[in-house]
Amino acid sequence: MDIFTNSISDAVDLADAVHWSEQPPQSDRERLLFLAAHHCSLAAAADHLPSATGQRLKEIAEQGQSAPTPLTREITLETARRWQRETRRAAHERIIAQGGTLCVEFRAWLGYDPPTGTDPDGRHRFHTDVLLPSDTALLLEGRHQNADDAVLQDIVRAAIGESYFRAPRDGPMKIYFCDIDYIRFSFNDVPADIPAA
Repeated sequence: MDIFTNSISDAVDLADAVHWSEQPPQSDRERLLFLAAHHCSLAAAADHLPSATGQRLKEIAEQGQSAPTPLTREITLETARRWQRETRRAAHERIIAQGGTLCVEFRAWLGYDPPTGTDPDGRHRFHTDVLLPSDTALLLEGRHQNADDAVLQDIVRAAIGESYFRAPRDGPMKIYFCDIDYIRFSFNDVPADIPAA
């Protein structure tokens, strides 16, 4: 699912496509039927799709009509969020246990408060970094606990601050990571000398 998003939780869910043992449904109609089954009804599924109406979902699910682009995007993301959650959880537990990491790529406002008397060093930047195993674990655990994006963003902010600005986590320097245009995660290989579970 190649979708740009500025949501950290959505970006983690999309990265999890590499762990699926089979692909999710491909059409809007099939995905809606999956979501309706998962949420027990089309009406309940609609609660998780901001631009959906009950009538529109019924037309898509029962008549196979195409969804407008914003709704297709919402259906795709909600499917990625719900697809094979137990399989993904097992993969995350193995990755955490084996010291695996996530690579993050983003364009966002990134900066810090410099020493007094100098200009703030903040601007929109394209940046790619590899999170430490400990930060990867925090991010994945936070996602499983349904932490909101503000909490997940703070994990990424602290990780980037430490690696990019060399700012100690408990130090006085304040790191800014906000106004995300897009963010994408990918899983790095786990250490080769540790067998997979």
